Amino acid sequence: MLFQTNSKLKEEEKPIYKYSLPAFETCPGAGACVEWCMWRDIYRLRGQRCIDAHKRNLEIMKKPFFVDMAVFELEQNPRIDLLRWCDSGDVPSQILLDKITSIASQTVGGVSGGVFHYCYSKSLHLDWSGFKSLPNTKMIQSYGGKYDNLIDKRSAHAVVIAKGKRLAGYVDASNSDLKAVRNNRI
Repeated sequence: MLFQTNSKLKEEEKPIYKYSLPAFETCPGAGACVEWCMWRDIYRLRGQRCIDAHKRNLEIMKKPFFVDMAVFELEQNPRIDLLRWCDSGDVPSQILLDKITSIASQTVGGVSGGVFHYCYSKSLHLDWSGFKSLPNTKMIQSYGGKYDNLIDKRSAHAVVIAKGKRLAGYVDASNSDLKAVRNNRI
């Protein structure tokens, strides 16, 4: 299976599936976030096996058959109706963003009712217009990167703040990704 879930995403009202890429090496827009990235601790805890799985996902994603393989899996698994791209790492290139966009465009509807695709990203230098134009997608711009000046605050965006702190007008999605899917100020 290409798409998995984890303890946080599985506990949602509906399980959210994910596709993980290697943190750091797929983060061209990373900035200050590299210093406090949660994946440092997760990789230390889970070890090389986790890192290798994420690297394998990146290599599979680069293959010419990836789009067809991903669409097939999504069509065969009607339980997957929410899919988070790059829960670790980020969208590293326009070529891979175009693949994600193609997968999303082919899973808008269908037997299972379609799949909603979303991701947080600091890769704001890429052309997201195709992805964002689809009715079943959401791109959440993420602060803390090289391209913060490109963030459009009128669109979905996320700010990381210290645990337990509040930011007026923003929802805390640290315990529920559905809050991120349903809100624009995270």
